[in-house]
Amino acid sequence: MIVCLCKVVTDRAIDQLIDDGAASAAEIAQACGAGAGCGACVPAIEGMIAAMLAGGPSACRDCPRLTATVRSPYVAHLEHGVGEAG
Repeated sequence: MIVCLCKVVTDRAIDQLIDDGAASAAEIAQACGAGAGCGACVPAIEGMIAAMLAGGPSACRDCPRLTATVRSPYVAHLEHGVGEAG
């Protein structure tokens, strides 16, 4: 997801910078430019930093992207032979 529209910086890029040690919105802005334009994304960046420093991911804790496998219930039915043409 794009967090900074001015510099087109994604949440993953910001997460990586935080993982690499960035601990403030100013450090993020210096590293990639996010937050240095209009500033509308600074609260989101600060929230991401706070979440990471608190020991959790910046994204939602129950995000399906964090699970090992994400499959459609329809695919699961097909794998078990349900819904196949006879």
